[in-house]
Amino acid sequence: MDTRLRQTASTFALEAYGKTRFNRAYALDSEARNVLGILARAMFERRTAEGRNDLDGKPPSSWQEFFNLIGSLNAAGCNLLQRRPGDP
Repeated sequence: MDTRLRQTASTFALEAYGKTRFNRAYALDSEARNVLGILARAMFERRTAEGRNDLDGKPPSSWQEFFNLIGSLNAAGCNLLQRRPGDP
């Protein structure tokens, strides 16, 4: 895979994860950062295969799709988001 594509996906993933509410970016090691980049790249590949992009105006945007992916993984037990007092 092209190094530039990997770097772009990794940069996107880390920025998106950092903007996710209750993120645990402080706890990411190099392997976890790589995994987030791989997930982002897979998401972009899928969006491309389905003919979707952010310029077509159809929801969800790549940002929202990645936020949803983080939420789904967290709900599955991957511990990507902090639990706050009062959270179920």
